[in-house]
Amino acid sequence: MAIESPKIDKRRFDHLLKEMEDLIPYFLPGWKPGEGDAGLALIKIFAHMTEEVIHRLNRVPRKHFGAFLDMLGITPLPAAPAKAPLTFCLSEGAGHVMIPGGTPAAARAGNEDIVFATEKNMWATPAKLVRLFAVDGEKDEIFQWPPIPGPGKGIELFKGENLQSHLLYLGHGGLFNVEGPVKYDLNGLIGPFETLPWEYWSENQWLAFTHVTKHDGKLVLEKTGPGEIGEQEINGIKSRWIRCTAISSEMHPTLAVDPGGITVAKPLAEGETGLFPDMVFCNDIPIDLGTPGNPNSFYPFTTRPGQLHTFYIGHKEAFSKKNGLVKILFDMGKNIPQQNRNQTLGLSWEYGTRSGWKVIEGLKAENEKSGYYRFWQSGGVSFKCPADIEPVIVGGQENYWVRVRIIDGDYGKELVYDSVNQKWLPGTIDPPIINKITIHYRTEPTNPQHGITFNNLEYKELKEVPFYPLGDQERSLYLGFDKKMQKGPISMYVSLENQDEGETKPLKVEWYYYSGDDEWKILEVEDHTQNLGESGRVEFFVPLDFVKKARFGEELYWFKAVGIMAGMEQTPEIRGIHLNTTAAVQVERIKSEILGSSDGGASQEFRLRRTPVISEEIWIDETGTLTKEEKQAVLEKNGEDSIREVKDETGKTTGIYVRWEPAEDFFGSSAKSRHYVIQRDAGQVRFGDGIHGMIPPTGRDNINVSYLVGGGKKGNLSAFEISRLKTSIPHVDSIFNPEPARGGADTEQLDAVFKRGPCSIKHRDRAVTREDFERIVSEVSAAIARSKCVLKNNRLIIIVIPHETGDKPIPSLPLIKMVKNHILERRLNTLSPGRITVQGPQYVEVGIDVDVFPVSIDIAVSLESEILKKVKEFLHPLYGGPEKKGWDFGRDLHISDVYALLEAIEGVDHVANLTLNGKEEDVAIDELQTLCSGKHRIILATKTLTVR
Repeated sequence: MAIESPKIDKRRFDHLLKEMEDLIPYFLPGWKPGEGDAGLALIKIFAHMTEEVIHRLNRVPRKHFGAFLDMLGITPLPAAPAKAPLTFCLSEGAGHVMIPGGTPAAARAGNEDIVFATEKNMWATPAKLVRLFAVDGEKDEIFQWPPIPGPGKGIELFKGENLQSHLLYLGHGGLFNVEGPVKYDLNGLIGPFETLPWEYWSENQWLAFTHVTKHDGKLVLEKTGPGEIGEQEINGIKSRWIRCTAISSEMHPTLAVDPGGITVAKPLAEGETGLFPDMVFCNDIPIDLGTPGNPNSFYPFTTRPGQLHTFYIGHKEAFSKKNGLVKILFDMGKNIPQQNRNQTLGLSWEYGTRSGWKVIEGLKAENEKSGYYRFWQSGGVSFKCPADIEPVIVGGQENYWVRVRIIDGDYGKELVYDSVNQKWLPGTIDPPIINKITIHYRTEPTNPQHGITFNNLEYKELKEVPFYPLGDQERSLYLGFDKKMQKGPISMYVSLENQDEGETKPLKVEWYYYSGDDEWKILEVEDHTQNLGESGRVEFFVPLDFVKKARFGEELYWFKAVGIMAGMEQTPEIRGIHLNTTAAVQVERIKSEILGSSDGGASQEFRLRRTPVISEEIWIDETGTLTKEEKQAVLEKNGEDSIREVKDETGKTTGIYVRWEPAEDFFGSSAKSRHYVIQRDAGQVRFGDGIHGMIPPTGRDNINVSYLVGGGKKGNLSAFEISRLKTSIPHVDSIFNPEPARGGADTEQLDAVFKRGPCSIKHRDRAVTREDFERIVSEVSAAIARSKCVLKNNRLIIIVIPHETGDKPIPSLPLIKMVKNHILERRLNTLSPGRITVQGPQYVEVGIDVDVFPVSIDIAVSLESEILKKVKEFLHPLYGGPEKKGWDFGRDLHISDVYALLEAIEGVDHVANLTLNGKEEDVAIDELQTLCSGKHRIILATKTLTVR
């Protein structure tokens, strides 16, 4: 809103015309002008001219006030350029690419380009960040995160699923090939392993052993439930596995193993009932055995046994225990009488191998005096399980098989011919019948086929120390890259959620890389993140001895940052880590523009072609006028780069350009001061008069300027809007800004200067009262729309809202830091910096639910859009409110205000059922809070129809 200056003369045209007409009788008594009279037309023209003079006269106080403020140095705040991180994406297969500083990039806005330029040189690398791990060394925790989370998502590095686990795996394809209950004795484990959980793999999950005890120095694992120990692939090795887990890191030092001395044995337990066969065959016919509790009797060699009849017994668990002792017991259905026992009966006990059937060596009979078991009575056999037994197929079934063949003699004849009496006698055949088969086995202490540990997400061969942490004592962040980086500077942008300036900052973060010396070495970085406490770049040169390292189960090129967020009460969320990302500012570089020619006159003025000006360098050709003494004085005062000599092909100096320095005014300038004063918003440059400020020497086109133009709110762009390079760079495929461009502000309006000026005179650049703080904050940048100072809990809280059109304007961290530094320089010395907090506003979202009855159903669709638009505008913290001046901090939202807003919208007949945040009452706001738009639900309805 424009500031009205006091009117010197308040008369307008009508009043002036009447005054002139009233004077006619006194000066021209005989003239009575009528309509169309030329004299009357002249009077009206004169009245219009007088009104214009009065209008100009009434502007004099405003101009004098402006000149007064200008004399005091109170001028419009300059335009501020927006800044954004800019990421360069290389083409597939490209090598490293140099991105020079000043590289222009653009975003399209209407018919014009909004140009940004990179601030520094950057060496873009084809490497990609593929792994991101956060490690809390003190708590022995590991968290894995994507380098770039999904849209709208942030990650808290040290929260979530802890991937750290410490496991010991023992694998054996035969020894652990069991179904049902089993007991194992383990040797070679040192320490309280019996206190750890032990598990076996079964039915696609890890199941706990029923009992874990220690007896005579042996660890005893007992499985009492059904189900087999199944096969699983661990670290590329398929086997049958058992494992234990070391849950507490405090136990790690107390646990050790003897890798070569670990043995596993399955003993014969007292009272063991034995195992039921998996299946049996008589010749090629399967036999129904029934169940262990209700077995079926059967004939192993049919009811009429004959030579080469074969009885097969299959059992995966017992017969797979190579070199173990196996015992097969048979409960016979009858004892064959002695007279029916053919002593010539010969049985061959064999086992299956990949190369065929082989005879079992060392077979012993159980409960048979002859030492040779022939199924004449209950008993059995025992043998050492052959080392070369393998699964084979019998009757279409693959299993570990033992078979018995009749190779000699028989179990009697069906018919006997009496050659003496020449007649057939009744047969003497007496085939064996088996009621039940039970199999027992035990194994001698055997080394596992495989011993593996899993620590820090890595599998390794079993060593003496099975469990160990990563070795980091502090919180660390590991970054894994798929390719080796080279040279530099490499620039990586770390995006963090905005933090208030007053929040605790992390302690020193140190960066490391893994070197060819097989150790972590310090990586020298330029850290713009304040130790990963705020968004910013991390820049570095890549050491030559940077090599691959296996970490977390992957061989990559690793960096790590140690001391992450140490000392912080709350860790900020990371929004992403972007490689090949540098800072870009909303400026366009104008090089070597001829500003003009000096005529040697006093107080010369020139104007730049482009505005607003962000920064500039003015070079003046002083060839022939610059003495050696002056040259030496300039070099000593302003540095070696303050003088530029131009030479021809022969090396002869053809021009000497001196860089002149900007000044706020000429009051402190002498006749020898190479100063100029610039009005950056207008691009106007003014030089001294020879007394206060040196006059540029006479010359044609001898004033040269290089400058940056840009700035303004138009540069505040959303993420991914900057997408086009203005100049081509080989092997750069695309660019984007991963975060919004922020901080852009237009040049301060004159009315704002007039409003700020008296306050500046009042506080005299010193903050004493709360109003002083608020006024001084408004002078920091034109990007600041509103500020509030609140004293709470003996702390001074300064809230800043920037000029932004979004629903929730949030100040950037650089703006917050700028405000804090500005305040610290102007505060009372009795106010310690620790008591000052600068932060963004606390927004209270307001969601409106309402039934709206339109005057006509025909306008329902367009009316809904109009209502949502009006509601969002009304709730905007800067431009909303009943007077469209925004919402003051601590100002409640009254439900009556919303009723008035909605019912004033054209097309609305009336509204009903209005709620704010689900309640039919006002929204209370704290002094640190202000309103913003939330989620709304507008229901358009009539008496007979509801449109949702």
